[in-house]
Amino acid sequence: MPLKRARSNSIAVILLLIFSFNFVLAEDKKPHSTEDLIKKMNKQSQQIDLLRKQHQRQDKEIQFVKKQIETKTKEIEDIRFQQDLISKTKSNQKLTIRLNNKYHLGFGSFSSKGESGRYFVSEIIIINLTSKPVTITKDMVTLLVDGKPFTMKEIPPTLRSQTFSVNNQLIKFSNIRQMKNHTILPGGSVTDWMTFTHLPPGAHIPKLHLKIEPKDHKVDIDINDYSRKQMFLTIEELGPKNTLALLNISGIVNTINIGHLVDVLDQLATKQITRVVINW
Repeated sequence: MPLKRARSNSIAVILLLIFSFNFVLAEDKKPHSTEDLIKKMNKQSQQIDLLRKQHQRQDKEIQFVKKQIETKTKEIEDIRFQQDLISKTKSNQKLTIRLNNKYHLGFGSFSSKGESGRYFVSEIIIINLTSKPVTITKDMVTLLVDGKPFTMKEIPPTLRSQTFSVNNQLIKFSNIRQMKNHTILPGGSVTDWMTFTHLPPGAHIPKLHLKIEPKDHKVDIDINDYSRKQMFLTIEELGPKNTLALLNISGIVNTINIGHLVDVLDQLATKQITRVVINW
């Protein structure tokens, strides 16, 4: 008798467990209400927004790193340029003056009365590899614009409030220190700015020559040629009849060497080249 009762109790427990399990399954299979679905969708939407913000933040970080890499690359190029400049001039043992990759031909306002015109501004490096000190004064510096000489003057106040762009960098005229008189010892160097204003107006790119003539030394820089070389332009004529030209630019493009690019396009047009692709 006790054995039968135990079996009955066990069967009752098992049936109760089965009933409870089926009840739980039934509860899980109950359809969700509209409110529950809306809550679930809102939660998923919030998760998507969070992921989107994380992606945007990562994209900004990537762009910031890219800009830093570009800036550092340009700094390295400037250092290499100066090292190459020094190595080339050591064998000549002379006074060497070069543009420091920061030069610009632009248009600006020169007075509050509306007077405006072209200007040329450049940062230069002067290296004295002679055996004697060299003195350079402002009156020894001349800029020839299509053969017409211009000397350095004080930057007009209205121009000092303006900016110009060089190598994707905005530079304020107010931050520029106009060149002063320098005495450079043997083996020494100096970096300074030169600004020439009130240049002749026009839409063409003029011929620019920078002449610096201290005692016993004469330096003449063909700015157009110097700028053209910095473009590093190569030309490939393609197609069965050479009707397509591929222009590869691996250097910089500025307001001076753009004139050379226009001349190249004109020359290609005279050769009956109908299509041009510029890779920069």
